[in-house]
Amino acid sequence: MNAKAEVFEDVAMPTRVSVIRRQLDKGYSLIIGTGILVAIMINIANVIGRYVFDSSIAWAEETLSFILIWVVFVGAAKVALNNGHLRVELFSDYLKGPLKAVYDFVIWSSICALSLYMANESFKAVSLMYSFGQTSNVAGIPMYIPHAALFLGFMAMAVSTLVNMLEFLLSNKRVG
Repeated sequence: MNAKAEVFEDVAMPTRVSVIRRQLDKGYSLIIGTGILVAIMINIANVIGRYVFDSSIAWAEETLSFILIWVVFVGAAKVALNNGHLRVELFSDYLKGPLKAVYDFVIWSSICALSLYMANESFKAVSLMYSFGQTSNVAGIPMYIPHAALFLGFMAMAVSTLVNMLEFLLSNKRVG
């Protein structure tokens, strides 16, 4: 065995699931960061327009609201991926070993099932908004775009939870 192989002998190679986890985390962070940056730029432009040129950007508030919706739902997926969702630790603090694993798996399964249900329901709303061709009052943004944040956010939460479950099953240790 050469020296290079010996150096990496004890280092755990990343699994496909952990690579997916990192890529999802980076993607979520990129979307959240971009959304916040765009919102800040719109807000600054609106403030400058209002106080320097005595004319605000008409579509700014509406657009900022839609950006916030996207940031919140992508953020919820990131929280789910990092297992940072709110939970009552009443039972989990007293559980050990296999019972703790079963409890975590039931929680993840519930989150995944509820996320998929909500994704299905929000898809119906997106489809309806798309078929109506409705746009927002001021900015003229098609209303299926902000509604799509819910669908994609809930789908991303389900995927994030599935990644947690797969990583748990493959590694036999607690994630998050």
